Amino acid sequence: PLLLRKSGIRHPGIGRASFFQLNTNVIGLMRETVNGHLGIEQGIVSRQFERDGLVYEAVSTPVALTVPYMPGFGVAQFEQLRAFPRMAQQGVIIDADKTPLTVRGLLGAPLITFDLHDDDAARIRDGMTTCVRILEAAGAERFLVPGAEQWHGTAKDALADIQAMHQADLHLASVHPIGTWPMGNDPT
Repeated sequence: PLLLRKSGIRHPGIGRASFFQLNTNVIGLMRETVNGHLGIEQGIVSRQFERDGLVYEAVSTPVALTVPYMPGFGVAQFEQLRAFPRMAQQGVIIDADKTPLTVRGLLGAPLITFDLHDDDAARIRDGMTTCVRILEAAGAERFLVPGAEQWHGTAKDALADIQAMHQADLHLASVHPIGTWPMGNDPT
């Protein structure tokens, strides 16, 4: 919507049908070397739970896309990265259809914001729970939940951390912008 407006396009429907898919992931420290970061970035998607608004993706990302999910910084974070070849990531994506986007100005610049709806936050927590269970079944020894201050030694500890998270504790990324301008004259 911001690009359309800056391009001089004026239409009352711009941005009204917009939503983003929200995602997060859980990192598992596997017993064996995975080396998922070597070669082309890849992912495997499961739409088995799409009826519940959840899409799961096993992803292999480079270090630069993994580090923001890790606790600490500097030397402490660098020490964790020594185990990067054994790290596997399991992500969850939801269509945040109950979380409205707002396009507004901030000091003269456009800004997109959203207030996470309780139902969407619950779906994210449910998805993170499944991510831990998938990684556990694949052989993960330890788990890192985004926003946690340390690695969890057991899936049980990771699951307890997820259930205790408040909305503000959820580390989310917004991806796949959808519906910036409706087709036709129907405003819905």
